[in-house]
Amino acid sequence: MSGDTFHIAGDNVNVHGTGNIGIVKNAAPAPVDPELQAALADLTIMLRELRETVPPEDARTIDGSLGHLAPDAAVQPQARANALTAIAGIVATAGALREPIENAINGIRQLLGV
Repeated sequence: MSGDTFHIAGDNVNVHGTGNIGIVKNAAPAPVDPELQAALADLTIMLRELRETVPPEDARTIDGSLGHLAPDAAVQPQARANALTAIAGIVATAGALREPIENAINGIRQLLGV
């Protein structure tokens, strides 16, 4: 396989020598839109407040979603959309915090295009 070239789902891979394993990817993540970053920061604050008012299993779901919703995290839009969906289920029963969080979730979904 020495000197062979392969095309793998968008990647051009040149193999030199033998015993090669893996691919090193050095592409920097795309910068996060400032509007999206601000919306995620606002949502994170609201979710931390909500977390204190929900049952433990819902708090764990919020905790698991916060990493995907961190404003400065390099996260794929679909992963963020999945986290928003998980949170939306909890928010449906959130009482007074429901409307502002639902508005934030819908705004972020629009910014993500999902």
